[in-house]
Amino acid sequence: MTTTRNTFTASDREITISRVVSAPRELVWEAMTNPKHVANWWGPRGFSTTIETMDFRVGGQWKHVMRGPDGANYPNKSTFKEITKPERIVFSHGGGREEGPGATFVATWTFDIVEPGKTKVTINMVFPTPDARDFVVKEFGAIEGGKQTLTRLDEYLDSMRASDRQVIISRIVDAPRELVWEAITSPQHVVNWWGPRGFSTTIETMDVRIGGELKMTMVGPDGARYPNRYVFTELAQPGRIVMSHSGRREGGPEVTTIKTWTFDTMEDGRTRVTFRLEFSSAAERDSLVKDFGVIEGTHQTLARLDEFLPQLNNQTIKQNTNQTSTTMKSFINPYLNFDGRCDEALEFYKKAIGIKVGMLMRFKDVPDKSNMTPGSEEKVCHADFTFGDSIVMASDGHCTGKGGFQGVNLSLNLPDVATAEKCFNALSQGGQVEMPLGKTFFSPAFGMLKDRFGLMWMVHVPGPQHK
Repeated sequence: MTTTRNTFTASDREITISRVVSAPRELVWEAMTNPKHVANWWGPRGFSTTIETMDFRVGGQWKHVMRGPDGANYPNKSTFKEITKPERIVFSHGGGREEGPGATFVATWTFDIVEPGKTKVTINMVFPTPDARDFVVKEFGAIEGGKQTLTRLDEYLDSMRASDRQVIISRIVDAPRELVWEAITSPQHVVNWWGPRGFSTTIETMDVRIGGELKMTMVGPDGARYPNRYVFTELAQPGRIVMSHSGRREGGPEVTTIKTWTFDTMEDGRTRVTFRLEFSSAAERDSLVKDFGVIEGTHQTLARLDEFLPQLNNQTIKQNTNQTSTTMKSFINPYLNFDGRCDEALEFYKKAIGIKVGMLMRFKDVPDKSNMTPGSEEKVCHADFTFGDSIVMASDGHCTGKGGFQGVNLSLNLPDVATAEKCFNALSQGGQVEMPLGKTFFSPAFGMLKDRFGLMWMVHVPGPQHK
């Protein structure tokens, strides 16, 4: 009787992927063998990894569950077969989609010095048969997934190298991350919690888009002012925000940083908020920690955010009760005109009755400056402030130089352009159109008119970011 044995070449059963990373081999070894690091980069983009056990020794087991962006779980179990520090790791592996197909292979990771500070990382996976190899390539996208995993490792190594230049602080808040995102990206909410205890914050402009600016001034309990400017460089709603930052104490030297916010959903529905602050040098980090209390200040800021979120949740519930999920309710806000004294008025009302200023935009920040009065660049184009549940809007208006209160207008906020056109046309009957209804940089429909009784109206459909 003749026995036929299948024979395969090694290349038919293998996948090999390499990447040169900008890190010394010892640091790469630490990232690969320490479970607290592995969980931060293992798997393709969009995947998260939970490590149940990682017994890093020959014969030890490594159990982990990968979770895909579609919510599917991938349980994995590996056994370490060879460990040669810091050059080589070999492990047998089995895993796959939960209640679905899986795969087995032997993985070898090697770490070769390319030049000082650079390491070539190579993954070699050997499968039982060519068909098994082809299956994981087709079913799980193993080649592209491997490339993305090494890219994530390279990116994470950057953060490990920068650890002496960073402050990283986390807090678990009792709110879904969609609500946390709203609290961090809406200026009317940010002013209620931004900064350490005792600080107040005024926002001049907040344009939440890639390349958009956030300009704000923080005022400390001692009256010291801290102007800050941010530029949004990454927005991944509702999971991650990255901003470049420059700021200073008024009269002091400027400091530049990179600020990263991440929002991770916990199993119980709460959100882990992580704030990462990266300085240009370790010396600058240490100086600001010592002189400005950056670490304690960040803890206090996250605590204030945590305290504000229940208020925001109650507001959301109230709004959902009063309007359908698809239609914004209509409402009227009083609009005050101070003709050049708006800053002075807002400061007075803060001290007198404790108003909270939300959005504040100056004429110099308006894209269309064709109607701007010369010399009014630093004057207030638009601001809003709250007192209790009331929202009031204010402006320096036309800045005629009279320097006095110029009366109250009414801002009619409507849900859509069609409704705005109907109301604008009706109100202007027998009156005078001051600014025809049309699209502006802040609204799909905005116009101004004086009705037959002399009352000034601003008809307004809020932009998407304000609904």
